[in-house]
Amino acid sequence: MISLIVTTVTIVPLNWRQFATRRDAIFETNDFTLAHLQNCAQSDAVLEQPPEQRPQEVLAYTTPWNRQGFAVAETYAHKLTFLSPVWYQLRAPQLQRNDDDGRGLELTGGHEFNDTWLCNVRNKSKNRVRIVPRVIWEVPAFVLPTQVPIITQLLAEEARDRGFDGYTLEFPVDEHGIFAELARSLKIALSEAIPLLSSPTLIVAIPAFQMPTRPQTPPEYHVTPRLLLTLAPHVSRFSLMTYDYAQTPSGAPISPLPWVMRTVEMLSNREGEQGKADGRILRGKMLLGLPWYGYAGGQAIAGHEFQKNVLDRAEHVRHVWWDEDTQEHVFVYSASHGEEAGEEVRATYPTPAFFKRRFALSRELGMAGVAVWEAGQGLVCFPMMW
Repeated sequence: MISLIVTTVTIVPLNWRQFATRRDAIFETNDFTLAHLQNCAQSDAVLEQPPEQRPQEVLAYTTPWNRQGFAVAETYAHKLTFLSPVWYQLRAPQLQRNDDDGRGLELTGGHEFNDTWLCNVRNKSKNRVRIVPRVIWEVPAFVLPTQVPIITQLLAEEARDRGFDGYTLEFPVDEHGIFAELARSLKIALSEAIPLLSSPTLIVAIPAFQMPTRPQTPPEYHVTPRLLLTLAPHVSRFSLMTYDYAQTPSGAPISPLPWVMRTVEMLSNREGEQGKADGRILRGKMLLGLPWYGYAGGQAIAGHEFQKNVLDRAEHVRHVWWDEDTQEHVFVYSASHGEEAGEEVRATYPTPAFFKRRFALSRELGMAGVAVWEAGQGLVCFPMMW
């Protein structure tokens, strides 16, 4: 089994507040009202953005547990660059402790495949959107060198049979080069299995920097710029998982901007002229993760829940304010049902200002675009910001 190597990284700080102080053409934070978001929830025409304010590229995830996302992705396929249905798992139910040749590996999740939906998406996008289903590694160990040929064969055959353009891989990455070899081999295998696929798309999901759980405890983060540079020649994009910052009963922020900046710093910033050049290369392959969900009382809430509990009960909303530190809107309202009925609930949920700050950040840092988790959790108007 391969162990994680925790590496100390020299960080060149970025000044996030230069982005936070900008004023936007609409939905300015100082005159934001709940009515703005109510209008947003009812019409997809409210937030049509000029091209210069849209992200350059958009990756949207869709999940079987929020099936509305498949309808959203189909309707707005023409606005997408990449589409990643969360369908597949690599598992090893029969893998024995000493059986490391990969023969026990299985690719599961193919029953979720929907050919009619996929054809509709391609037609709506005029075949421009790249279909890159997510594959998650559910084996309690790192990828072994002997497993690489089996993994590439399983994925290449599935892509050939289903007509995919590549994959989004959520695998543990290591500093020993095995995952880089997997990415290289998979790209070759996809090209050979699908001759018409001139350039297979491989996207790698990268976890965000986690904040310390105890005061004075330095955070550990094993993903480094050096590690990403070994992957970069074989990977089309890095999808940063910059959401799920914290889950506490107080209604913690979803994706505070300083934390987002810190994650980008730790993944791309190095000292020296060569380090700066490497950082530009890495950021040019990064998609900034954006949540389409929020938190209320420590629980994740999707758009339909936020609308039911907050937007449709505006008279029970006590406070709405913009948190200058996190660059997120905070909502305080009275609970409507259950044992907590009438009690104060604090929630955070993405708003147009939330997205526009992060769109601006991704452009200014030279990032490739954004990655949305996930298309079935937002308000009606959210896709119009793409």
